[in-house]
Amino acid sequence: MSLDSGRVPPPFKCAQIIFMKPTPDPDFQKPKLVSNIPFISKLPEKVIGTLVGRHWVNISLNKDLQSVYRIFHTTETVLLKIQSDMLESLDNSCVALRM
Repeated sequence: MSLDSGRVPPPFKCAQIIFMKPTPDPDFQKPKLVSNIPFISKLPEKVIGTLVGRHWVNISLNKDLQSVYRIFHTTETVLLKIQSDMLESLDNSCVALRM
């Protein structure tokens, strides 16, 4: 019903705010707030993500190097690709990073 109406039921919008204590590390002395949403709220997100991913595949919208909304493609795969490209550039005596 949420997909048809474009509205999210109020119980799905509730979140419990958790206050995390600061760590002993001096760089991270600011308190951290974490939002804990109900499990049921995560289900529509997963369904919509799956539908978007399938749609992008069906209309060939995914690019070869795109990681968002793709199974088995994470930030780790992106970082590995960047590292691989940089090492390949260095092996070929090319500039790998320029500031």
